[in-house]
Amino acid sequence: MTVLSEERVRTAAPEPDAAPEAPVPEAHEYDLLEYARICLARRRIIYWTVAASIVVALAVAIFTKPVWKSEAKILPTESEMDGGGFSLAAAASRFGLAMPSASSRMSSLYPQILSSHSIVTRVLDREFDSKRAGHAKLYDILKIEGSTPSEREVWGRTKMLDDVLKVDQSIETGVTTMKVFAPESRLAADVAGAFIEELERFLSELRKQEGSRDREFIEARLQEEKEQVAVFEKDLADFRERNKKIDNSPKLLMEQERLLRQLRIQEEVYIELRRQLEIAQIEEVKSAPLVQVLDPPVAPIFRERPRRAMIMVVGAVGGFVLGLVFAFLAEFVGRQAARSPQRVTGLGEALRKDFGHVPGLKRILKV
Repeated sequence: MTVLSEERVRTAAPEPDAAPEAPVPEAHEYDLLEYARICLARRRIIYWTVAASIVVALAVAIFTKPVWKSEAKILPTESEMDGGGFSLAAAASRFGLAMPSASSRMSSLYPQILSSHSIVTRVLDREFDSKRAGHAKLYDILKIEGSTPSEREVWGRTKMLDDVLKVDQSIETGVTTMKVFAPESRLAADVAGAFIEELERFLSELRKQEGSRDREFIEARLQEEKEQVAVFEKDLADFRERNKKIDNSPKLLMEQERLLRQLRIQEEVYIELRRQLEIAQIEEVKSAPLVQVLDPPVAPIFRERPRRAMIMVVGAVGGFVLGLVFAFLAEFVGRQAARSPQRVTGLGEALRKDFGHVPGLKRILKV
């Protein structure tokens, strides 16, 4: 029994040469002090990443072309609010729009009219003063090119609608806000003013067309009524010529009264048409402004973009965050290399095999 117990003790006792196993740290077991130590140890990576980001942000801020914004707000005139002197449906049909009712306001079409091909093309064909291009068309100032005039026109409209013109309208108030972006401050205000002028020109032409159409219709109806009045006058004159003594004949008196009544009705219609013709002629040559500008466009003092201070701040903050990512990534790779050098060496071999043929990467991928 004693011998067996000693053998069990010798078997259970550890060998004197075996070293105790070190405790394995749990994965991702870090605290704030550990994070601070990593940042301090890898501070060069953070410094260089922040510096590179600031340089990139400075290059973007310097070499990005400046853009200036001029803004204008447009209100309809009272005549447009009340229906005006021309047809809203006609204006809508020219832009392929279906209006719900004739009582709708013309101002609801301002965004579509300003963004239409006809208005945009007119503005592109106008000449403006530019510090860089001198007195030239907007096509040349914006450097819009094309192999053919039609292709240049298409590219011009695309650039205008994508980069230059932005139109919004408030549903509550009906105020139309137009924003024009241009490479120069004065140019932005001039282009915005040109859009307002072209809008008023379009509405004026539309009103003249509608006024001419109304006048022509009234003139045709007036001529018909004039002929009809002449017919009734002749009928009454013939009746009186045939019947000079009708005092003792009730039937003839009723016939005369009927002819007189018809003549009076036609005369009233004729007089009303003459009055409408006068109104139509006045509306046709009426020169009252059709566009009421609430806030006219002005040359902006500060550019819209680039905002250099914001770019530098974003570059510095983004560089710092990216530097932290690189620092912790370098720390992770370093720990993996210390624990298992074979895995890192194998990764380097795989990278050299796949990307070693790229110029400049062979030296970087040496592990």
